[in-house]
Amino acid sequence: MVAHHNAARWLAVRYLHQRGGRGCCPPIIAGWYVVRTCKCHNGTPVTVPLPSSQRAERARAAMLVASRKLGT
Repeated sequence: MVAHHNAARWLAVRYLHQRGGRGCCPPIIAGWYVVRTCKCHNGTPVTVPLPSSQRAERARAAMLVASRKLGT
């Protein structure tokens, strides 16, 4: 487990291709996402699919601001 694995420093923007869900994970719709990069949740989306990498970067930046304000 990674300390503070929900912290924004573990977030990245990636384009994810459509894929079916498995287990408790819902299917992925193709699009730009903010995803986790920690070892325990690597590649797990934390946003809905966004139409551009710029929109995803803005979402990640907003999460980073919130994370810093919370001290994580």
